[in-house]
Amino acid sequence: MAMRVEIEKIAKRIFALAGKMPLRVFIRAKKGGLIRFTNNGIHQNTFQDLLHYNLHSAREGAGWVESNGTSEAGIRTSLEKLKSLNTGFSLAERQSSPPPSRASFLKKKEYFSFPLERVPEMAAQTIEKAVNLIQNEKASANGYYSAYERFFYWADSQGFKIFHPSTAVRFGVTLTKGSGKGYFSFYHPDSRK
Repeated sequence: MAMRVEIEKIAKRIFALAGKMPLRVFIRAKKGGLIRFTNNGIHQNTFQDLLHYNLHSAREGAGWVESNGTSEAGIRTSLEKLKSLNTGFSLAERQSSPPPSRASFLKKKEYFSFPLERVPEMAAQTIEKAVNLIQNEKASANGYYSAYERFFYWADSQGFKIFHPSTAVRFGVTLTKGSGKGYFSFYHPDSRK
């Protein structure tokens, strides 16, 4: 899985730049399409490739920093912000408690892989069905369809790490009929549903 390799490279870079700082890293990444539509058709079709990470000090009660800066300068800036939140803290200090066991994390089997290049086709089919239903009711619509793969990665300076891929589809629509207006949104991890 290409995204996992990229995420692990970023995590290794973060830990290398952190040196001996006791650290926890949580990375969230998303790759997929976002399509906005009206009953006149699709008016925006974009591809999203987003990555954010949180850096947490492994010390009890210490702060955290969120960033999407994955360059060396971006990571250094995030680490400096984290250090400034944890004043009086020695970089040589290590986390004294053992890392959590793998059994302590709930395992979920929700990955339903789909080819990302099919997202525009999947969106077009879903939007066409929805708009036809809405127009049959003499209403108008605008909304969005988003299908993407999500990746969650957690690691700490003790060498413990977890990687969890999943998928998601979101569909939201605002309907207008006469003076009435309503909104509905739908989410499911399985794009087939």
